[in-house]
Amino acid sequence: MLRNAGNARHPLAGWLASKQCSLVAVGGIIDFVAHGGAQTKTRMVLLDNQPLYQILEQAFSELDRLVDKLNVNDAVVEKEAYIYRKALERGLVRGRSISAMISAALYAACRDTETPRTLKDISAISNIKKKDLARCYRILYKELDLRMPVVDPVKCVSRIASRAGVQERTKRRALDILRRAEETRSSAGKDPMG
Repeated sequence: MLRNAGNARHPLAGWLASKQCSLVAVGGIIDFVAHGGAQTKTRMVLLDNQPLYQILEQAFSELDRLVDKLNVNDAVVEKEAYIYRKALERGLVRGRSISAMISAALYAACRDTETPRTLKDISAISNIKKKDLARCYRILYKELDLRMPVVDPVKCVSRIASRAGVQERTKRRALDILRRAEETRSSAGKDPMG
């Protein structure tokens, strides 16, 4: 039986505890045999023959560290846990850095919940090259068939304005220009964060 696989308050730990399953590991592949009415098998590929609890323990600690530094809400954490769990079930973590996949899942969760965080932000906090993070994100996006909403540029204006140190009047003027650009559709296809 699978016992507590990490921090019980973490979304991934709750998912594992809810499975109530036996683990059968053979040659780097783990089978979950669920106990209950109908026994079902879910096959999970392990990373370098590491036991599942070690993978998740490292993932939990990495996610907690990133969430503390990025200051994101619980909805983002729940979405990230869901995306990482799906990647783990499909074997996308195998042969890749757990930290890079957790960071990519966090970026995907931020995009999905429309939380304004860039690849550059997450890359700086996670100490992973932006190129590697983007590669892992593309893998998650493609293999999990994720659908991401288009970033609303209005949400990015205040962040850019505070970084630039401009006055409130300038910020309002920028929002006005942005609204007019959206009305004329001249902003279509442009990335608001550059």
